[in-house]
Amino acid sequence: MSEPRTIRVTDARVHNLQGVSCTVPRGGLTVVTGPSGSGKSSLVFDTIWAEAQRRYTETLPSYVRQVLGVGEKPAVAAIENLSPAVALDARPAALNPRSTVGTASEIHDYLRVLFARTGTPHCARCGGALARSPREVIIEELCALPEGTRVAVTAPLGAAAAAELPALWSKLAREGFVRVVLGDAVLSLDEGPPAGAGSVRVAVIVDRLAIRSGIRGRVAEAVETALLRSGGLVGARIEGAAERIFSERYLCPGCGTTMAPPEPAAFSFNSPEGACPRCRGLGVTAAVAREAVLDSDLSLAAGAVRPWRSLPRKVPEKLRAALEGLLARFGAGLDTPLRDLPDEARQALLLGEGGEAFPGLVAIMTRAWERRTGAASPYLRETACPECGGARLRRESLAVKVGGLGWREICALPLAEAAVFFEGLPGDDPVAAPLAGEIRRRLGLLCELGLGYLALGRGVPSLSAGEYQRLRLAMQIGAGLAGILYVLDEPTVGLHPSETERLIAIFKRLCAQDSTVLIVEHDLDVIRAADYVLDLGPGAGPHGGRLVAAGTPAQIAADKASLTGRYLAGRAPFAGARRRKTRECIEVRHARRHNLKDVAVAFPLGALTCVTGPSGSGKSSLLLDTLYRGLRAVPAGEGEACAEITVRGELAAAVAVDQTPVGRSARSTPATYAGFFGPIREFFAKLPLARMRGYGPDRFSFNTRGGRCEVCQGEGVTRVAMQFLPDIAVPCGACEGKRFNRETLEVRYRGLSIADVLASSVGAAMDLFATLPRAAEGLRFMAEIGLGYLTLGRRADTLSGGEAQRLKLSRELARAARNTLYVLDEPTTGLHLEDIRLLHAALRRLVAAGNTVIVIEHNVEFIAAADHVIDMGPGGGEAGGRVVACGTPEEIAENPSAPTGPYLRRVLGKTRRRRAKRSAS
Repeated sequence: MSEPRTIRVTDARVHNLQGVSCTVPRGGLTVVTGPSGSGKSSLVFDTIWAEAQRRYTETLPSYVRQVLGVGEKPAVAAIENLSPAVALDARPAALNPRSTVGTASEIHDYLRVLFARTGTPHCARCGGALARSPREVIIEELCALPEGTRVAVTAPLGAAAAAELPALWSKLAREGFVRVVLGDAVLSLDEGPPAGAGSVRVAVIVDRLAIRSGIRGRVAEAVETALLRSGGLVGARIEGAAERIFSERYLCPGCGTTMAPPEPAAFSFNSPEGACPRCRGLGVTAAVAREAVLDSDLSLAAGAVRPWRSLPRKVPEKLRAALEGLLARFGAGLDTPLRDLPDEARQALLLGEGGEAFPGLVAIMTRAWERRTGAASPYLRETACPECGGARLRRESLAVKVGGLGWREICALPLAEAAVFFEGLPGDDPVAAPLAGEIRRRLGLLCELGLGYLALGRGVPSLSAGEYQRLRLAMQIGAGLAGILYVLDEPTVGLHPSETERLIAIFKRLCAQDSTVLIVEHDLDVIRAADYVLDLGPGAGPHGGRLVAAGTPAQIAADKASLTGRYLAGRAPFAGARRRKTRECIEVRHARRHNLKDVAVAFPLGALTCVTGPSGSGKSSLLLDTLYRGLRAVPAGEGEACAEITVRGELAAAVAVDQTPVGRSARSTPATYAGFFGPIREFFAKLPLARMRGYGPDRFSFNTRGGRCEVCQGEGVTRVAMQFLPDIAVPCGACEGKRFNRETLEVRYRGLSIADVLASSVGAAMDLFATLPRAAEGLRFMAEIGLGYLTLGRRADTLSGGEAQRLKLSRELARAARNTLYVLDEPTTGLHLEDIRLLHAALRRLVAAGNTVIVIEHNVEFIAAADHVIDMGPGGGEAGGRVVACGTPEEIAENPSAPTGPYLRRVLGKTRRRRAKRSAS
């Protein structure tokens, strides 16, 4: 048996793990590192976390397991001393447009109760404070009048037209009432309604009484009846005084507006009671950028409608007849260029002619936006809802205030400022105090994790993966659990080095609470701060899956077999020859998107530039939302500031290489995405047996009939529904998981079928197709950028964000473009320093070919090897949005104002010492 203070894993063989046995000290910080594809996630998530989750769900009743599902037992001989586990992987932020920082952190739940129970309602029309009198208060005030005071208790019914009075008279008489107040006159119901025109204020007299001892019961009965008959109002015609109106609902004394006492649901934009009726709780409405939809130089048949260009037909078949009829009325057809159409015809194309056959492009694209489907988003601009101003709630809910601020103002505050606001709330209210205290505690955790620049109303889909992971981490820390195994996947993603230091302090605090923190990580600062390190490798895919080294960071650094140890010890630096500065550049002026403070900056052409700075400092706003969108002429939304962009030099195109998935279908693979599966299929079609049988290239595609296995339709697996267990994907019994039918698999090259080729790694395929130029070149670029371990047939939707980005980059390398701007957002995410070295070399090749590369980056080693650095800050949110320093890495390191300067100074100092040591030897 292993010691209780150690989690022991024995003979793990999940995915590419080759019998890994290791220990994880409990109550400490353990980092699992190694090259991409070496098996880190397979060990941490697919083995340790999966087994912890499986053991927990097995303790639940069968009906609960049926709902939650029970995972399969991982391929491991034994895992001993396993704690209850919480996993925080690096999945992207939720795409639900209704999810905000407030809802994801559960702060909104406390805030809704705080507003409902302690808020002060105000009139949504005139802004005046509303007042209400509960039933008991009304009774007490009437009973407190001087003895002998005569009072007529009435039920105000509102205004009624003269034509409505006879029916109202009859109804009130049947209900047993005797007198009514019509305007200022008291009338008997026996007399019948007076003749007249217009509307008049009506109130029914419930009781007439004189205040005296023992009258409370009668007053209470009259008040109760009035409240029920009027829907919450009570009138009191007091002898010798002006009439008073009491309201059980909130009532505005200025304009008479009433409002029901707010409930927590009134502050939820996910419920009909609280959601703004205009935007239905989304906070935004969509408007079509009409000038960007139509290309006047083309006809409809040639692709004049830009959103339709990606469709198989430039004009959807279901709309063709309606469009032909519309154009025929103007003497034109589908082949007529739009510039030759009269203005009325172009207007009809955009807005339709009032029928459903063709409602107009604006209506079609707006519907697509509401369904969150289609490719309409580049031609739509989302603007804040004019009804709620983006606050998502009804106007009545937004008029309620706590501490002088409404929901809109509180949710717009940066979290750091919101924490100060809640600190200032009175603490003597027994209802508000515990709610405000819990809100303060959660805000403090978010600020401690470096998210103080966010706001409660910020949409979760707009968060980066790192921000979203830290948001979830704050909630787990807030739970206050002890003895938990926390499993995290690269928590430093998107973090500036200064923020990484705070994150390490959080991990140490968790360990002090007797919890265990197990992290997949590559950041050297985190590895150095760990109590224990597991280094997997030595390579990727079949060349990885082994435990290369284990021990303290110092022991890993001293282990010459460890690739990570070389970087920890400073024995494997990477750098490239710096590009000399030229006067050619892209100038950006008056950049004011999001939190940018009228930024002016120049990006050198023909160089590798890093944009750095703390989270929320404006890096993405400057590079992606301003520079890239401006060069691509993406229309700005209403109210968005457009910067001035001047290109001083030659620039042919701008390309963004991001981490979005390269394929959402199970049929998309690296081979199909990179484009070299086509040449491979053509090659197989030319083999002797294929030519003899008349097979074409389509025969070797698993997406078309003929060559694929029709039992699994080319997927290689069939899915079996289980009643008490999750569905199981099992290899297809007909093709044994090979995707193709038997006849297709009989065609072989060097003894390998097309299925064997798809199962081969990029490295193996390079040797196989070395004489096939169109395939060999794509394979070579994938290998050079560190993807040699990927199999050609791997499902693209299983690739990590870093793998997807490098796959896109390899395709760009294969295109051999010149004078192109490549924009990358944190390309080192998920990469070991050895992989970063390969990535850096690939980007250097792009620059050497005459291109420009601009990267948003936090990895200090990568930044130190750049040609030019633009450091933003000095903080996040409103504290950022400025260019603090520009220059070479050495110039940034010596700039005392640069947030990244101290960390660059440390790395560059080590580099200089290594060079001096080599020179001395």
